[in-house]
Amino acid sequence: MSEETGYIDKFNMIEAYLPAMIKFMDKHGMHAFEDAVAEGAFQQISFMYRHASEHLRTTERFEEIQGAFIKAFERNAE
Repeated sequence: MSEETGYIDKFNMIEAYLPAMIKFMDKHGMHAFEDAVAEGAFQQISFMYRHASEHLRTTERFEEIQGAFIKAFERNAE
């Protein structure tokens, strides 16, 4: 949370969710992560991964996580 504004900024959101996403992928596998994302898991940050900033692109396992969000979006669009 930003001390100046009192709001959660996008960088803090990623820092909050990234460990949980990585833990989920390591424990359950990528296919299960993709299914979970398609069913609405981590939806609070889905837009950030589908329209990634340069900063987000430097985070751990970005390509895997972004791929899951894009696949989920495409799956749900059908």
